Amino acid sequence: MKIRAIGAWLAYLGLVACSLNPLAESESASMPTPAHVPLTELSSRLEAMWNTLDQGEVPTDNLPIMWRPAYSPLFPIEWPPTPTTVWVRYAYAHGQDIVLADGVRVAKPWARAELRDGSSTVALVPLSLKLEPFEVQGVSPLDAETLALFDKAEQVSAYCLGLQALPDLNTREATTMRAFYQTWLNYNGAIAGVIKPSHPIFFEWIQSQ
Repeated sequence: MKIRAIGAWLAYLGLVACSLNPLAESESASMPTPAHVPLTELSSRLEAMWNTLDQGEVPTDNLPIMWRPAYSPLFPIEWPPTPTTVWVRYAYAHGQDIVLADGVRVAKPWARAELRDGSSTVALVPLSLKLEPFEVQGVSPLDAETLALFDKAEQVSAYCLGLQALPDLNTREATTMRAFYQTWLNYNGAIAGVIKPSHPIFFEWIQSQ
């Protein structure tokens, strides 16, 4: 089954706490540190991080899971937004498993990118050294209307970054933005459940009507 990637990175493309366990300290020591990188270099940085992730052992009784990176839309760290609001995009993963006819495996976020309006740099924060699969996401064909809405992801990202107050839902841009997020959540409930606790007020606003 050919699955269209949802929430593509497009133009805009908490660290694990160290315990007293020596192994945890060793893992923490090898974790890449957060870095501010030029926006133009973000794609290559993410690709390099992806290529070094531990994707787990290859099963011996069936074909390996084919993992690929996936990226969420932008989510604000505060809501309503202000002129200084930071917007976060999460890098996670989808895994195609031959035993799943109508779903993909989902791994937790392994990095996040923090963006501000007008900034030419992005804060890139590593979250994990290995993929952590946690759930299966059901998939279904996308109709023309949904595909057209997802094709506006870049437009929606630019609109979100420029927000300095609550969007006016009487405007076409705000209506499109809200519809985009509502639809993305409908198709990406598994990863949305992981992201939601960090952005509860925004999720409540998106889902309130």
